[in-house]
Amino acid sequence: MWQRWWIAVGFLTRIPIPTNIEFSQNQLNRAAIYFPWVGMLLGLIHGLLVLLISRWFSIELTIIMVITIGFLLTGGFHEDGLADSADGLGGGWQKQQVLHIMKDSTIGTYGALALISVLILKWQSNVDLFKLQHFYSAINIIALMVFIQGASRITPVLLMSLLPYCRDDQTSKVKPLVKKISRWSFTMVVLLLCAMVALISVLLGNIILSFSFLLAQLFLLWLSFVYFKKRLGGYTGDLLGGLQQLSELSLLLVMLAVLS
Repeated sequence: MWQRWWIAVGFLTRIPIPTNIEFSQNQLNRAAIYFPWVGMLLGLIHGLLVLLISRWFSIELTIIMVITIGFLLTGGFHEDGLADSADGLGGGWQKQQVLHIMKDSTIGTYGALALISVLILKWQSNVDLFKLQHFYSAINIIALMVFIQGASRITPVLLMSLLPYCRDDQTSKVKPLVKKISRWSFTMVVLLLCAMVALISVLLGNIILSFSFLLAQLFLLWLSFVYFKKRLGGYTGDLLGGLQQLSELSLLLVMLAVLS
């Protein structure tokens, strides 16, 4: 379990990990269950940074700094997936054409527009949330960041259990890649999502949040499943990264809509 935890940390972030970790494709597949926990670790770091930086700067500038530091922590891993997914799905028609465009390291118009739009929306959503009275306390601020970063990495893990990996190993841009998860991992991740949603709703004193979060994530998961299956017959690493970004944004928007 300890080995798989560090594999998950090394896969999703630039955080240094022990050098004696034994890697294998099977271990990486099993490590997928820890992806939401890695997200919670990142959320904890984000929350502490918000509390620290906001002592000297406005909340608007604070969020920009935290997002920038987040890029350094993850290497823009998910943002890169969002841009490549937008380029491929926006500019390609046939499956092989879409996969070829997604493999290209350059960013096109669709990718640039997707990145700019999502980043601006995430920035403004965070700013508006932290101006609400619910987030005047340090505990709630950290809880928000932990929840958003952790829960947003659950939806991609669930999608991996519903669709096959659709790119050949020879054409894969990123190696290695998680290709499947077990039913046990699927069940544990679903339970984790329910627990996180319940805890944040109780902490913020709004039970409607629970149903809103679950409906939003289920809708996003269903929409991704139908669309990716129709266009490509499965998922790629880029699609999972883009899905994480959309999941994060949807959680922010739902929370903002309900609380305000």
